[in-house]
Amino acid sequence: MPATLRARDRDGVELDLDGGASCRIAIDKDLPPGSPVWLSVRPENLMLVEPAAALVSARVRQVLPLGSLDVIEAELGAGTLMRFTQPHQRGGIAAASDDVIHLAIRDPEACSIYSAGNRTVEPTP
Repeated sequence: MPATLRARDRDGVELDLDGGASCRIAIDKDLPPGSPVWLSVRPENLMLVEPAAALVSARVRQVLPLGSLDVIEAELGAGTLMRFTQPHQRGGIAAASDDVIHLAIRDPEACSIYSAGNRTVEPTP
């Protein structure tokens, strides 16, 4: 997800995500405040939530049921496409094409950030 590094300290970084949300990630990244970055979140680390608990919202482009999992492709407000997985279940929060869904990160410490200007993928230490 595209973001801007707002601040950093010894405990991690504060990110402003495209779309207005912010989050704190416990990562030591040597980038100055204001740097454009990508927040990398593993597909299984995103979850559907009610709007009040959401970090970001997105519009569903398609849902692909794969046995016990659904693979959901969605578009963030800034036009960024993302794919993530959710357990296939009846009841609870579901997603269908063209729905607006609300997402949160299960474990922010399991995320990585990359410099948006970097053309190669270098994992965050």
